[in-house]
Amino acid sequence: MSGLRRPCSLCLLAALLSAGYAAAQQAATKPLVPRQASYAQVCGLRMYYRLYGHGRPLLLLHGGGMTTEESFAGQPAYFASSRMIVAPEQMGHGRTRDIDGPLDYVAMAEQTAELLGQLHISGADVLGWSDGGIVGLLLAVRHPDLVGRLAVSGASTRPVRDALTSQALAELEAWKPQENREGQARYARLFADSARHHPVFIGKLKDMWFHQPTERELGTAALAKITAPTLVIAGDQDAIRLEHTLDLYHAIPKAQLLIVPGTGHDTVVKRAAWLNPILQTFFDEPRP
Repeated sequence: MSGLRRPCSLCLLAALLSAGYAAAQQAATKPLVPRQASYAQVCGLRMYYRLYGHGRPLLLLHGGGMTTEESFAGQPAYFASSRMIVAPEQMGHGRTRDIDGPLDYVAMAEQTAELLGQLHISGADVLGWSDGGIVGLLLAVRHPDLVGRLAVSGASTRPVRDALTSQALAELEAWKPQENREGQARYARLFADSARHHPVFIGKLKDMWFHQPTERELGTAALAKITAPTLVIAGDQDAIRLEHTLDLYHAIPKAQLLIVPGTGHDTVVKRAAWLNPILQTFFDEPRP
């Protein structure tokens, strides 16, 4: 299955099952050189992050199993002229090495909050895609002072059995990463951990997808606590069920909804030219 030909189950599948997917996206957009690339010690994790530009902060939260560059090939160059972009990589992703223990959305949100604290950032606008959208929602629930405006694309508030379309769930359940040599080679090339860690990481990732987030973490009561104006985005052919996206939209008090036509789960990559001006307008609106 190719993420360029038809909707893809999850960010990880877009990256691992589609040969050359990331390379094609990066070739289409000249990468912007960060003004700073550093590590921060946060909650027992040595987290890699990049900074671009100057101005009001914009936090980019990447998709599951992907690097920041793969998730946001078209955003840094667009926003860096007027924004300070903060682009971290979560536990086990990209240049942030894995540590003992399971992958956990709440832990990712807390580690991101600690990073923002170390950078003396509050009230950041946030763009999260897929798993990054989940982290963004948790950040808005647990640390409202850190989030100014929030945009999430392809985000879910339930484990994949409840959130995915039947086709996407079937593809995920049938997926055998150990047979995908290109995905393994990509992991060895782009991730800090050795190729031998690939099956461990994938096992952790799938376990998180099938068991998180919980009702307590992102149920209706939790989402009702979000005070940040929120733009809920999904493709009309997204792997996340449309009714689930609508539930998310209805549960957040200051939410707006954007369904992008002719688009699957890879919304922020494939439709960057469409979304960036909309996101800029949304983020630039006066704060309440």
